Amino acid sequence: MSTANIGSIAPFPPLPGQPYPPARNHPRWKELYRLHDEWMMKYWPFSSENKRARVPFNNLAGFSTWCAPAADFDRMVWGARIAGVFFMADDYVDSGKMLDRIPGFKKAATGNGPLHKNDRAERCHDVVFRAIQATCHPRTFKQLTECTHEWWDSNIHEPFQNLDQYLAVRRVNIAMYFANAYFRYTLNINLTDEQVKHPLMREAEGIISDHVGLTNDLFSYAKERLTNSDDTNVIRILQDHEGLTYTQAIDVIKQKIRQKEQDFISAGIAVLQHPELGKDPEVYRWIASLPYCMGGNIAWSQETGRYNIGDAPGSIPFPSLEYALEVTPADELVDDSEETVLRDNVFNVEDIPAPDFSLDVDPIDDPDAQGHMDSTVFSGPDADKYVPSPELFNVGILAMIVESGPDMTYHSNGAIVRAGWSQ
Repeated sequence: MSTANIGSIAPFPPLPGQPYPPARNHPRWKELYRLHDEWMMKYWPFSSENKRARVPFNNLAGFSTWCAPAADFDRMVWGARIAGVFFMADDYVDSGKMLDRIPGFKKAATGNGPLHKNDRAERCHDVVFRAIQATCHPRTFKQLTECTHEWWDSNIHEPFQNLDQYLAVRRVNIAMYFANAYFRYTLNINLTDEQVKHPLMREAEGIISDHVGLTNDLFSYAKERLTNSDDTNVIRILQDHEGLTYTQAIDVIKQKIRQKEQDFISAGIAVLQHPELGKDPEVYRWIASLPYCMGGNIAWSQETGRYNIGDAPGSIPFPSLEYALEVTPADELVDDSEETVLRDNVFNVEDIPAPDFSLDVDPIDDPDAQGHMDSTVFSGPDADKYVPSPELFNVGILAMIVESGPDMTYHSNGAIVRAGWSQ
């Protein structure tokens, strides 16, 4: 079994005076951001060099590191990368309306290879899922695949007409059940299917999903208006169907967010008081970890260049929302001064590219439909920048190497791991 080094988690229910919901970044967040950014910039098929250059300023890894600050570092390398891959893939479907890409992304989530072996976006999905599979309990990986499929399926829905309908669909559509599945992996929490699917647990995670969805819509509205994807944003729904102004809609959303934070306390206690769920210490550890998704997402949403683009045209000021910052435990602090210098050397941190709001509509790279393409191609958006990748490529965790091909073998620190798990 792979080992994990897990940090501290605040008590639940929250004690008097305790930051709630807590917001704390992973102690090695700078290194995790850089490892994510280097990997994404190398492998993801960005539609423009400007979009590629903006990666270090979007802090996409921060969604995971803020939401699961106690995570094992090696596992969080992939927890950060899977977040980046899914933010990019979501742009295909949300902004580009490329629903034809969903089957390929669902196939890659099984750990059995991509549907279109030449498509670089699918291959990025394939690599992160197989890397997680190699160090993950098979039950937890199965849950991750199921939650990923559930999220992709939720992208096909009727247009929203009111707030209640939005909240019902958005609970799955925001992808937090999926994110929670890989957060459990990073935290080395392995729950049974019965525990994960129990109505009380599902409701507790659902409240987290509601909170994250509302927070996401609050901070992403300006960006989504400029990328043809605000049709699923609650601010747009409240304006179109409830007759509210932008300012009124913001006030309603902030009130809902604060109410969800209180709702989770009751829901979490209900889980812990259940005679079966409550006696498992792993269930307690998971319930105590979930509030970080609320506080962490509020903090990250205001730092990421994906959403924080300043005041947008049309009198849309970038909003703000307070959060309760939690101090990193003293025994988890690290000296990251060298990492700061390394990041400055790797990225051009003084020249931030302007946001690129062009739609991501890269067609699926399918040799059956578009002619044969060398299967080793895996880098760069432009034909003259394509470079071959080796049949074996290092994926950056525990010296692991992921092999291409149907018989997937994983090498980790000299040990051979088949079927993604060793005892």
